[in-house]
Amino acid sequence: MRLNNNTCPKGYAVLVVLVVLVIGLMIYMLQMKAFLAPARIPGGRSVQVERPWLQEDLIVPADKLIRLPKAPKVDLASGFTVSASVTRDGSDRGVALIDFDGSGEVEGTWNCAYAHEDRQYKYQASFKGNIDIEQTFSDKSGEDKSLLFFITKGQYRQSTYTPGMDEEITDGVIYFTGWVAPDRSIRGLATITTDQSWSASYNFSGKP
Repeated sequence: MRLNNNTCPKGYAVLVVLVVLVIGLMIYMLQMKAFLAPARIPGGRSVQVERPWLQEDLIVPADKLIRLPKAPKVDLASGFTVSASVTRDGSDRGVALIDFDGSGEVEGTWNCAYAHEDRQYKYQASFKGNIDIEQTFSDKSGEDKSLLFFITKGQYRQSTYTPGMDEEITDGVIYFTGWVAPDRSIRGLATITTDQSWSASYNFSGKP
């Protein structure tokens, strides 16, 4: 008996639809994973700075002493302030002023304003923390014990304005983590989040 060419089993059609839906969902999830994947600070194999909230135990309480570095790490005795340029995907995202105290405390501020298409964005943030002499920088070339790690935590506010609409305000948590070289230059990563389910990262670098 010959089958009618216009006849297609219903079960087969449903299976094809399900396969297409599953493939589409997998592609979507891979794209979202790539989009939300946080940037990484160079080095620091022992410190997961791409999710700095996992390292909050490195922030020393106010009533505790901070262990100070010795050579070949930078000398903090006189303290100093660094003006660091902040960028994201190569675009300017303002300036951070970071102060390194002789006691090992670190604090700073970040201000940023930029426009994207018809929207205007502003960021204001302040943060505090400390150095940590136990962390060691490492990359493909090996370890560099002359670099000094620091970690800070604070609050940020994002203001978003679109012409003809009310201003949107978002408050969240910000972390500045990075490395200080013996010449007092710094580089690192600023990470913002509201609930730790997502994060956005910005590179920064500068000299006194």
